[in-house]
Amino acid sequence: MVKAEETGEYLHQVVVDMELADKMEVLEAIAVKLEVEPIDLLKEELDADIVKTLPRAMEERNECMPIGKTEDTLIIAMADPHNPFALNEIRIRTHSRFKVRPLLAFPKDIKKKLEEIYGKEEEEAFYESLIQDEAIEGIEEVEEEDFAAERDEIDLVSVALEEAQRAPVVRLVYRIIAQAIKEKATDIHIEPFPREIKLRYRIDGILQPKQNLPRGLHNAIVSRIKIMAKANIAERRLPQDGRISLSMGDKKYELRVSIIPTIYGESVVMRILDKSSTMMPLSDLGFNQRNLELVTNAINKPHGLILVSGPTGSGKSTTLFSMLNAINSPEIKILTIENPVEYNLDGAIQVQTKEEIGLTFAQGLRAFLRQDPDVIMVGEIRDKETAGIAVQAALTGHLVLSTIHTNDAPSCITRLAQFGIDPFLIADSIQLIIAQRLVRTICKYCKASIEPTDEIIEIFNSYNVDTTSLQLCKGEGCQQCNGKGLKGRTGIHEVLVPDDEIRELISKDASAHEIKEAAINNGMRLLRQDGLEKVARGITTFEEVWRKTQEV
Repeated sequence: MVKAEETGEYLHQVVVDMELADKMEVLEAIAVKLEVEPIDLLKEELDADIVKTLPRAMEERNECMPIGKTEDTLIIAMADPHNPFALNEIRIRTHSRFKVRPLLAFPKDIKKKLEEIYGKEEEEAFYESLIQDEAIEGIEEVEEEDFAAERDEIDLVSVALEEAQRAPVVRLVYRIIAQAIKEKATDIHIEPFPREIKLRYRIDGILQPKQNLPRGLHNAIVSRIKIMAKANIAERRLPQDGRISLSMGDKKYELRVSIIPTIYGESVVMRILDKSSTMMPLSDLGFNQRNLELVTNAINKPHGLILVSGPTGSGKSTTLFSMLNAINSPEIKILTIENPVEYNLDGAIQVQTKEEIGLTFAQGLRAFLRQDPDVIMVGEIRDKETAGIAVQAALTGHLVLSTIHTNDAPSCITRLAQFGIDPFLIADSIQLIIAQRLVRTICKYCKASIEPTDEIIEIFNSYNVDTTSLQLCKGEGCQQCNGKGLKGRTGIHEVLVPDDEIRELISKDASAHEIKEAAINNGMRLLRQDGLEKVARGITTFEEVWRKTQEV
């Protein structure tokens, strides 16, 4: 097959990269012309042993890889199934024991699959080499030296520094962080136990175990992280916090580090923040059309209080910044106070709290009012003082956005009342309340349709979900989703916009239940309803929505 002249790439790859045609349509059309079968490698779960039938260097050079075999036939995915040099080398490498059955695949898909298969092998070899590395020998002795070190803190510091700065330990910690970033993890957990160190990454909201490390590496790993986070390397009895800033490629990351002492040593959790990530548009957050219109209308009002509620890790900060980004312009002054600053918003004045010197959310918010702002974002309302200033700011001509911890939207109103805010002020200030959760979405690479059961239909009907055009799906599990069938996340939402009836109820200090009933009559869809509508459209699964909405 002739390569494209300007790029040196295969024509079918160039056409797809330029988005001139659908990927599979291009593949099938060229396969017909070449009289071979096409294969979409990214949807295939490959046997690593079969792939390694040929040397990796030969596979990369000829842009091909074995994907299956019978007693007498080797099935090869190839960028060019008619490449005589590649076909001849395959026969030589296999001593002509197999017939070769070539299939047409995209060269970039071949490269990606080779990296996945050999990359996993290299990762295991890397950890094994670190474990066996002579430079690490003797690390287990550090624990025995702890008793002596307690008598002489200087000895402890020198031992820890020496161990933490050995090259293999430095490489290991960097590799743990780099692998977490590569797998799009949000948190790294390094946990000590009597015989091993457990390493886990939180990916798409779920903790996933990784390869365990030898117990003897524990002190060196923790000491290295302390050095990077500028924590006290000699302190092992008290909890510590720190931050690590690093760059990988063209991206900058900040890791929030938490270290706590346990009965088996110090446990470390690192939260990964992508400082260079771009904010998602509101339309990509999972809002249905009605809710998107309500949110868009509210953020374009000149004043009022907008609250986003939900548990930790439910995407509240992402939603806030998507709203700020949607209205950001040179004509609007935006100030934010956060802990920590997770996104960089061009043109906004962003402040990070420092409670150790008295710079709290409340103090920052009070100072903001003297800065002539149009829009204010407060990271969280969690006390009476912050709540009171936020409400007053919303009533005096400012648009105020913040988060609050409640299970559903109506409970945000009663939470403000619990802070001691006058119900009349709450009723006048509230512009919009969003309650949200993040649910995992079905992997697009192994997505398959399923038939609904009578029980599922009955549940949909009980929540007033339209069942006339159901598209129920599940993920069958593939390499792209690590066999989970779920990859990526989207939001499910409950959006409350007070009308006159609801404002009257708030003024009368009505219960959250009464407010919820009025909001439902006004068209509000509950969290579970919104989730089930996404199940009906084949976006997520019934089990995922049910699990995330148990408390509402």
